[in-house]
Amino acid sequence: MSSKSTFISLVALAILGVIGQVVATPVQPQVNVTTATVAPLRNGTSPRTNVTTTPQPSRRRGGSTEGWFPEDRGCIYNDSTGRCLDIEQSRKSPQWAAAQLWRCNNNPAAQNFDIFRFWVPNPPSNPPYVIRSTAPATGNKYYCLDVAGGNAYEGQSVQWWECNDSPAQFWTVNYEPGGISGRISPHGRPDLCLDPRGGDGGDRDGQPMQLWRCLDNHWVQKWKVAPFGSFACKSRPNNEE
Repeated sequence: MSSKSTFISLVALAILGVIGQVVATPVQPQVNVTTATVAPLRNGTSPRTNVTTTPQPSRRRGGSTEGWFPEDRGCIYNDSTGRCLDIEQSRKSPQWAAAQLWRCNNNPAAQNFDIFRFWVPNPPSNPPYVIRSTAPATGNKYYCLDVAGGNAYEGQSVQWWECNDSPAQFWTVNYEPGGISGRISPHGRPDLCLDPRGGDGGDRDGQPMQLWRCLDNHWVQKWKVAPFGSFACKSRPNNEE
């Protein structure tokens, strides 16, 4: 065999060796993988649209924020009876609870509320308010004071419902520098007032709340707010020992 043929044979063997090495040692691909973890809802259901469970600043226009801003926190009580607006505890569900009158007892789950006001630049004289429980109904959902069915009329029930940013949960209050003092009415219906069913005769624990026509000097329609833990939030009714 000539030296030239020997050289060609050696080169061929070398090439085959390289090919065999490449086939025997495959290259592991490099893949950039991003793993996204989606937090499940606490109640195990799919997210709902158009629901705001916590009023908060929402929109900006011309550099100014429009939205819900905290105005006050505490119990909402009737100064004449010493009773408080209350969330009934024994029959409540994550979405609903009865609104009632109950002796003020400093119960944070039933008688402590956040009051939010809707603010816009150059606000109107009667902006809407939302009255929301400070204690969550479940998970991150809260109760808001609500007109049943969203239909305000004399005798209509008032309840606590999952906050949903609907007009059924918008209220007009007489707000003074010291806080709420006076009537609480559905926003846009100043003729109707938050009232215990039975009016003056409804001064008792567990009395359901309703809407009734606003009456002059009707003391059970006059409400105040006081810091939670203050004397007003834990005092006993004037007519009980």
